[in-house]
Amino acid sequence: MSDSIEGGWLYKEKGAVCGPVSAAVLIDKLFSGALDGETSIAPEFGEWRRLGEVPEFEAPLARALKARAEEKARLEKQRTQRRLAIGRAAILLLAALVFSSGGFVGGHVLAVTKPWEDKTDWTKRRPELVALSVKPVPQLGPSTGGTGGDDKVESGDAVASKEPGRSGGGKRTGKSRSSVGKGDKREDKVAAASTTTSPPAGNEDPKDDIPPVGGAENMDYNAAGLPRTLTQNQIMKVLATQKSGIINCLAAEAKTNPNMPSVVTIEFVITQKGTAAEFRVGERDLRSGPMADCLRSKVMSLRWPQFFGENKTVTLPFNIKRK
Repeated sequence: MSDSIEGGWLYKEKGAVCGPVSAAVLIDKLFSGALDGETSIAPEFGEWRRLGEVPEFEAPLARALKARAEEKARLEKQRTQRRLAIGRAAILLLAALVFSSGGFVGGHVLAVTKPWEDKTDWTKRRPELVALSVKPVPQLGPSTGGTGGDDKVESGDAVASKEPGRSGGGKRTGKSRSSVGKGDKREDKVAAASTTTSPPAGNEDPKDDIPPVGGAENMDYNAAGLPRTLTQNQIMKVLATQKSGIINCLAAEAKTNPNMPSVVTIEFVITQKGTAAEFRVGERDLRSGPMADCLRSKVMSLRWPQFFGENKTVTLPFNIKRK
């Protein structure tokens, strides 16, 4: 350090001339922020200059500026951490207030309702009367005719339709049992005539061989006037409207599929609303492709009368006869 920096120094602070002081005092004031590079200083017997222009003070000024910048950053970081801590404390306080108010409300509800008390007042109240519809008592069929309560349409040994969980029964006619079987025997005969399509390539001729099968009607109704189930006659009458379309679907497949099985089965469910659901082809190898799509479109477009009993499961086989 030169002799000039070791001597006495004058400086101006807030318009007043102070000093003389040593260079160490000026450096301390630089670090404290009381002086900066724009402060006017002069030796005791020299000219006034800006502190930043005096070469002897360049290094101390740089260190002071760096230290002051670091201190400013540290203080800003502390203020930020303080604000975050205050925010977290406010959130925790708000959450505590919410939970405490919720506990107060819950405790008030428990105190009012007192669920731990044995309340048996409901046992003393009389239940409301419910109007029940009168259902006719099913009449037993003759001993030689069987029950006939399950609706079935068979092709070969395959069951075409059945109502699970119900046994036979018909509508009471008012006649004595002795007269049943002579003049009051009822059969629903469903005739599905064998229909021959135009002979496809390869002399293949698909037909639907569905023999007529009898079954007693089950016609008990609910309060809305809906029957419990559908008869075979009702089921087959609706299917007959798409009979030719179904045959055409099978014939188109027979023309292009030499490995087509001799029996093709379609399976579906008739819902209470009278719509078809859960359609599929029984043969696994034929469940996808043009024929399955064609059959599905025909069956899913059908509409049956509504009923209130269990859904009807229908299985309908078609014989594919080859010459």
